[in-house]
Amino acid sequence: MTIAEDKGLRLVAVVLKDKNPAHYLDTEKMLDFGFDNFESRKISDPVGDYAVIDRLIADKIIESNNSDIRAEGEAKITLPKGADLADVKVSYDYNIKDGAPEGAVAKMIFKYDGVNVGNTYIINDKVSDIAVEVDEGKKKGFALNIPAGRILSAGLICIVLAAVIAVIFVIRNRIRLDRERDELRRARRLRRLRELDMSEDEFRELVRRSRSRKRK
Repeated sequence: MTIAEDKGLRLVAVVLKDKNPAHYLDTEKMLDFGFDNFESRKISDPVGDYAVIDRLIADKIIESNNSDIRAEGEAKITLPKGADLADVKVSYDYNIKDGAPEGAVAKMIFKYDGVNVGNTYIINDKVSDIAVEVDEGKKKGFALNIPAGRILSAGLICIVLAAVIAVIFVIRNRIRLDRERDELRRARRLRRLRELDMSEDEFRELVRRSRSRKRK
């Protein structure tokens, strides 16, 4: 494995089952290809450039009057040279995992042509302030107690909602696949009919006559 960096772009080259000196040449070619065709780009203001606050309000992650939103830092993304930033799409992951910065409410994911090219965390500083206040309250003998029954009920509700969402996703995906297959079959039939110089009406009439003969 070889790591190289140039102009803010870091590449990792891995060559498997190759012998000396060929693996050195292959590594050099891969790194040259990466540096010649890709570049590191910076998005200095992800929150403002992509209207992040409006999206978080729409997704009910924050309230308009109860937020102090910022990005963890400037977002660095890797793009093919000459790519237009307008073609970069953004999605949000609200499943914040361990290791995320304090106050993180979302992970902003940048994609180009369906490929993940970078990400940054979105932080609500007011959440961080609340956490500090709670810690101070604990030091002074204040305790925030939530009944175990409520925690269990909330967990069950989340499980049920997740199952419902999964079922809806499977159904919608099945409908989409069926529609795509139908469109593909129709396109093939139309192409075949054009080759036979036959219209769809003539084809339907031919099918109708064939079925009538089978009934007899």
